[in-house]
Amino acid sequence: ERATAVAIVTSDSNIGPDIESWLRNSSVLANFLEATAKRRQRLFIIRTKLASYHPNLDKSLPEDASEEDETRVHLEAVEEYKREQAAAYRSMLRDIAGPKLPYGDDEASRNRRAELLSRIDDIRVFFVSALAHEVFAERYAASRRTRRQLADYFDEDINATGVPELRSFLTDVASSYLSEYFY
Repeated sequence: ERATAVAIVTSDSNIGPDIESWLRNSSVLANFLEATAKRRQRLFIIRTKLASYHPNLDKSLPEDASEEDETRVHLEAVEEYKREQAAAYRSMLRDIAGPKLPYGDDEASRNRRAELLSRIDDIRVFFVSALAHEVFAERYAASRRTRRQLADYFDEDINATGVPELRSFLTDVASSYLSEYFY
């Protein structure tokens, strides 16, 4: 409860029942909602194993589609999945936070509820594939088949694995914490 940052890590499309139970029974989510911007914990979600999602492209592609078209459609489908999944996670958090929100039908209560729910909508969701990142960084020797599948999935772009974006975010969190409390 004194943490500066709380990461919810899941490899599933849902926030697991153990995490959901913990959020309902701990004060972490309530503290996140109630704290001022300066005192608020950084709450974020990490969805691992991104490469385990395989979009159905059969309906999106004509039979004579080029490899570039197939890559473009695949990447667009993955981006759409990420948007939908992030919205689903935030919806789950809204449901969990529901009992912690102010009641009342007066304007002040409605405005406060809307403000608190907007905080949930601002929670960052990171989609990562550590396996792909490690393979592309040549720190993990995957089979040719696995390497080819990952290269096709991420168009051989190490940034598309999500790990560099997550690393940058965590570096910023650590830097701001250190500058505020230790420098």
